[in-house]
Amino acid sequence: MGALRSSVILAGGAGRRIGSQKAFLEFFGVTMIERTVEVVGEVADEVVVVARDDDQAERLRKVVPGARVVAHPC
Repeated sequence: MGALRSSVILAGGAGRRIGSQKAFLEFFGVTMIERTVEVVGEVADEVVVVARDDDQAERLRKVVPGARVVAHPC
């Protein structure tokens, strides 16, 4: 059995410079977080998405149900 490869995506930024949360911006009908999880999932066995709080984590869980989403309040 091979080693488990995990990847962590930090998605909890406030988005002050861009004016909204980057994870939920859409390009060609797909959010940035969906595309990122898809690409990373091609090379990792486990994808963990870190949200800034419980509210953002809940939104992310709806968008990327295949990833493990955790909240890490600062």
